[in-house]
Amino acid sequence: MENNFWDIAFSDLLIAGEKISGKGEDAYLNFASENGGIFGVFDGCGGLGARQYTELGGWTGAYTASRAVAYGLFDWFQEACLAENWWEQAAEQAGRSAADALGRCKGLVRTKSMLMGGMQKEFPTTAVIGLLYWLSEKRQMGADFLWAGDSRGYVLDRSGLCQITRDDAEGQNAMSEIYSDGALTNVMSASAPFTLHERHLTLSAPAIVFAATDGCFGYLGSPMEFEYCLLDTMMRAQTVEQWEKALGEVFDGTAGDDYTLSGQLLGFRDFSACRQYYKGRYQYLQREFMLPLRNGGREERYRLWELYRPGYEKYITESRQP
Repeated sequence: MENNFWDIAFSDLLIAGEKISGKGEDAYLNFASENGGIFGVFDGCGGLGARQYTELGGWTGAYTASRAVAYGLFDWFQEACLAENWWEQAAEQAGRSAADALGRCKGLVRTKSMLMGGMQKEFPTTAVIGLLYWLSEKRQMGADFLWAGDSRGYVLDRSGLCQITRDDAEGQNAMSEIYSDGALTNVMSASAPFTLHERHLTLSAPAIVFAATDGCFGYLGSPMEFEYCLLDTMMRAQTVEQWEKALGEVFDGTAGDDYTLSGQLLGFRDFSACRQYYKGRYQYLQREFMLPLRNGGREERYRLWELYRPGYEKYITESRQP
């Protein structure tokens, strides 16, 4: 493979659906330029931000927050990416942009009406933001993931699906979270300062990088079934658009919530090359995980999860933190 394969780096991937039409509290971001790219998902926290604001047309704090942060980051990125080595200060600038967007939301409503119970927050939303930029004369690509909350960032490469972000939830992992939601310990909001975590990757081979809200992965039986869903629909599609449609149909049938997946296919000549690249992984996943699951119950699912887990968690269990 030629070293300059990043010249054909960007191909959008976007799937989104609402549980209740017109009232979805997810938002997304997906944009690429010659200087790099940005993608992201934002899940307005409906329980924490259920309050409706007459000043905002009756929309909830959760609905408003996800969109305000997405729009704010889009505006920030279009200007920031024009600077040389823009990514070096991106985490700090993106966090400030998100906080400013939420602060503007708070400024639009009557402050005396903002008193809330302990379980409520002002304009709360999760966030996963992916930043992409070229390194080493386009022989490598940097991918920075920023996050707050329990939406997730992923890399899908030839070795399988890897979760990059670590959920801000009490005592949970990707498997246990499916069956027992942990309380969120950190989200973006206008109520208090939040933590925007950061993890850096260097990519030197084709991959799919994406972010997803819990409507995508939280209603399937296991993380390996989420990966299988991604690859099975890919193998049955002929174009990216067909793949997006097929994934949306799966999520429509499984999700009990809004769902949003946003990302980029990196370094593939075309979709046929992408499908061929993942064919071996798809066959392995079928043989080693999906066939045993057909006749297995929860105990078998947990046994298989322990086999799958080391590769899936390799970025979030590494001892060296970026």
